[in-house]
Amino acid sequence: MADVNYAYALSALVGVCAILGGFLAFRSGRAANLTNIQQQTITALQMQINSLKDKIGELEKENILQRDTMDKITSALKQKGLIVTIDGDMVVISSKGGAEISATRARQIINPELPAAKRHAPKNAPNSSKTSS
Repeated sequence: MADVNYAYALSALVGVCAILGGFLAFRSGRAANLTNIQQQTITALQMQINSLKDKIGELEKENILQRDTMDKITSALKQKGLIVTIDGDMVVISSKGGAEISATRARQIINPELPAAKRHAPKNAPNSSKTSS
């Protein structure tokens, strides 16, 4: 009878150890998985940051080229007797005699990635997705 009690106690102890071992293995596996996911996220974000830095560099070069082109156009028009004045988004073209030929605002550049509804919707328009009760 005593052997049976020892057998039950031993099997209960083995069962508890198995449960604890399984729990600890699961927990360490989950921690390793979370660490792996964090590393992948950090790597992906670093790649995105590097890509954005490259894009900024390209846009800065393009901006310099556009300013150079604008200066050349302004200089060529000045030689022909036209003076181009750019003040913010206002562009004024006048002759050397002082007569104003044209004044206009530069057009707003539309982001083509925005949906058409957001591009053309007035800023103060109510949100049509909300329903009133």
